[in-house]
Amino acid sequence: MRRTYFFGVATDTQDREGAVTATGDSTGLNEADISSVLDQFRGEIDQYVSLYSSVKVDGKKLRVLMRDERYAKSVSFDDEMHKHLILTPVEGSNAPALDIPVPRRRISIYDISLISCRTAAGNELAELQLPENAPEQFTVARIRVHCSKGTYVRQLAEDIGDALGTPATLLQLTRTSIADVSIADTVDIESLS
Repeated sequence: MRRTYFFGVATDTQDREGAVTATGDSTGLNEADISSVLDQFRGEIDQYVSLYSSVKVDGKKLRVLMRDERYAKSVSFDDEMHKHLILTPVEGSNAPALDIPVPRRRISIYDISLISCRTAAGNELAELQLPENAPEQFTVARIRVHCSKGTYVRQLAEDIGDALGTPATLLQLTRTSIADVSIADTVDIESLS
């Protein structure tokens, strides 16, 4: 898989379709910084599931809860650094307050490497509606990942950003292979007609 990550911006959906939840200065990041952090993700790791996944907690899908307009959402960590989704009823809602522990999954990152790194202007993400106080420049990195099934690519963006000390979001994902089928073995739809 090839992924493009935008460092310095986080969204509530961990991709370009969400609302911006945080911005930060990522212009000091360079290829050496990113490459050294990527090394930390190689091997078997425990990864929190994405809050926009279909994973059920207490019979409720996380992605459904995240889209439930009766709640204001926030994330917190307890004393043992376990992640929790906090759902607080908005004014006028009779929904119950919820504190949902976010589960982790054991995944394998067989290989992860930096393909490229560049500085980008904030206007490259005009659709994200960056706040007025957002930095003018950000770091964009293309990363190649060979991973096990069940890896949450949006969550991996957030995890790498956390390790680098900056918000991050997934901009683009290209699956280059699934099982033993490679993108090189595929044909485009026009050639089938």
